[in-house]
Formats: sequence, structure tokens, C-alpha cells
Amino acid sequence: MKKRMTTGAVLPGYAAILLLHAFLAAMPAQACDPLPIEKDGLCPFKYSPSGIYCIPQPGAQPAILKRGLCPFSYSPSGNYCLGGNNASAVIEKHGPCPSGFTPSGEYCLGQEH
Repeated sequence: MKKRMTTGAVLPGYAAILLLHAFLAAMPAQACDPLPIEKDGLCPFKYSPSGIYCIPQPGAQPAILKRGLCPFSYSPSGNYCLGGNNASAVIEKHGPCPSGFTPSGEYCLGQEH
């Protein structure tokens, strides 16, 4: 049996990744649902405990573990920092922040949305 070739262009792997990255970077932060976080004491508001994690429930704001002061647009809530409506993406800072992120205390902030 002969295999049929399809017509149409296929992007090389790296081009497809770049296109996906550009698409995701253009999405507002609110389009992404909050992710589960490591449990450290009581879970933050609108998060439910599940083993060693806190699972976001409908209406939950983004949350991160608190390491020193909360980053810009995040407010303290127990052992966590909760993001406001325009909260930027946040990662823990380990050395210099990656491209597209700026330092904020113990964190690196992504572009504001």
C-alpha cells in the first residue's frame, strides 16, 4: 500500500515553537487558570488542600509561596502571596531573571498584562 502525501506546508519544529511562544506571550494573564501550589500551612483563599498541594477553586487568584516580601501586584495571605487582577507572571529568582522578566525581591516578574 502506498502512503499518500498531504499537501500543505508544515512549519519546521523551531518555527512552530516560536509561533506558539508568540501566541502565549500575547495572551493576557487572566486567560490562564491559577495552578496548584505547594501546601505550606493553611491553603490560601479559594484553594482547597489535596495532599501536599493547594488546588485552586473557581474564582481563585494566582498564588505563590511567600519568600520574603510579596512581589509587585501581589499581597500577603498567610504563607502565600495572592495576585491581584493585573498580576504579572511570577517565578522564584535564582540568579539573574530570564529575558522578559524583571527582578522584584526574591522573584522575577513577567511582563504586566
